[in-house]
Amino acid sequence: MKNQYFGDVKDLFKYDLVQHLIEHIPSLRRFTFVTMLTENDERSDGLKLDYRGRAGCENQELVDLLCRCVREGRRNVSEVLPYFEARGIHTDIYGSDKYFTRHSRAQYFADIENELLNNALIVVDPDNGLGGKHPNHRHVLTGELSDLYNRMSADSILMLFQHFRREKHQLTIDKVSKELKTITGRVPIYIYDSEVVFFFLTKDRELDAEISDLLGEYLGRYPKLEAQE
Repeated sequence: MKNQYFGDVKDLFKYDLVQHLIEHIPSLRRFTFVTMLTENDERSDGLKLDYRGRAGCENQELVDLLCRCVREGRRNVSEVLPYFEARGIHTDIYGSDKYFTRHSRAQYFADIENELLNNALIVVDPDNGLGGKHPNHRHVLTGELSDLYNRMSADSILMLFQHFRREKHQLTIDKVSKELKTITGRVPIYIYDSEVVFFFLTKDRELDAEISDLLGEYLGRYPKLEAQE
């Protein structure tokens, strides 16, 4: 992710969904946010700020926080930490103080402590998603996801942010799902809007069922979304 994205409509979707899951799945005791933070640039990404009708728009406190941060020029991922902590959600924002680069990526993932992967909703947030044919620092690699998945506890959930690629949405979903199944042996659950898709991987079928039920509830609130339940 980039700090210039903080507070846009994708962030509203992401943080509201994280809150929804953690507040309703008893085994989750922490939110571990693997930011994969990259430097801001001159592109206009992050300017979609019209929350009306978007996933998360019913969460007025979150909307107010994001609007305030954008308005006051405080577009920084660390701004979300007090929001979750105030709701009793133990939150670890990993990598908010350093930029993710292709040269540092091996050490970056090696330095994620096992404690952060226990009883956790682990959100991996690359700029673009899982690496395609020519991955760079804006992508996460299958080996990196595999390492996190293997190290996480049986009651944790791995959640991957994925931008849709320049192809039909279902093609992106099918390709990424196949890659995730190859490295974990599990078929991911997913939910998406017109721009991004979130994939979920667990080690427990009962946890899969909990996620599916909760995504079904979420879809009921935001019918423009779609999901594999």
